Amino acid sequence: MHAFEESLSRFRGFDDPLGGVSEEYLPDPVGPNGLAILTRPLGKQTGTGFVICRSPGPEQGPLQRLEAMIARTLGARGFPTIRIRRGFALEGAGSELNLDESIAEAQDAVSALSACVELDRVGTIGELLGSATALVTAAHLELPLVVLVHPVTTGSAYVDGLYRRHLISGVMTPSERIARREPLGQQLARGPVALRGVKLTPDGFEALAATGLEPLASAYDGAALIVGVSRDGEPDEAVRALGSSFRRPTVQVLQDPLRVPFGELHLRKARNRITEDVRIELDRRLAGLTADWAELAA
Repeated sequence: MHAFEESLSRFRGFDDPLGGVSEEYLPDPVGPNGLAILTRPLGKQTGTGFVICRSPGPEQGPLQRLEAMIARTLGARGFPTIRIRRGFALEGAGSELNLDESIAEAQDAVSALSACVELDRVGTIGELLGSATALVTAAHLELPLVVLVHPVTTGSAYVDGLYRRHLISGVMTPSERIARREPLGQQLARGPVALRGVKLTPDGFEALAATGLEPLASAYDGAALIVGVSRDGEPDEAVRALGSSFRRPTVQVLQDPLRVPFGELHLRKARNRITEDVRIELDRRLAGLTADWAELAA
């Protein structure tokens, strides 16, 4: 091995004896350009593994910490887990809001996990729009387990919410301020539209508009964990309806003040100018809940 390649290989992974896991970047991409990070237990391994599916929306950045916590918590309890990152070659370029691309990543990651680790079965996990990726992948590959965290149940509602947050964010060019007077459909008729750092194409919009989880859930034979997050600890109508669509559901709702919407940047400046993480405890609870369910379902 060339000395430079050998040096790089040392940074490909590490062992964490205190956490009870090892982590490594897999050498081959998943999907068009996704990076797969494999978390393995240092101790006893179960016969079940998981793939955490990347959301193609702008929330993919703020969700990375939660995905790492879920992967490491599962790994420490014996479940090998892959999580996916956007490839380095695309960093700095405009990311396209492409659900098909994230599904291709997830399907490749399932194959990669099965090739790296001897497993009896694999499940998928997704948050927000990544829940659609997780359920489509689980249904298509006939996987026995799926976890949906604060799931987006319809693509059209997701796009509406994304566009609304874009309009009130204040981070717009002069041309975008003029365009905000037009419906999103009219803007897409002229070509792709940039929304909060991602590019939405007309084809991407049509694919999202046609996405709905309830029909997929009703046909899914595996076990499903649906986790909602709300201020009052009660499931909203979307979570309740989705849970009732599955044949073998477990529905859990975590109560949280939600000082920032789930999936938004979770670091805020407090009055004393100290940066405050307003979602760390929620992320820990979500990781623990996912691992608890995995142990029961295994």
